[in-house]
Amino acid sequence: MLVISTTIVSHFGRLDERYALLIIGKIPIGLPTPSVPPMTAVSSYIVDGMVLGVVGYLFAVTMARLMAERNL
Repeated sequence: MLVISTTIVSHFGRLDERYALLIIGKIPIGLPTPSVPPMTAVSSYIVDGMVLGVVGYLFAVTMARLMAERNL
């Protein structure tokens, strides 16, 4: 209700003209088509992947220890 009411007030009050507000325009529906990321930033992908791998490994080990202690 809030989004609808503020959209109506913005449109009929001409807030974009009065206060120089930007209008988003058309919002695309659905998900964008998958594409391969640019290969210029491969080094950052590798670092991010390694960090996620370490965090995932530590999470799994911690959960395994907690479950082992609980079930002894």
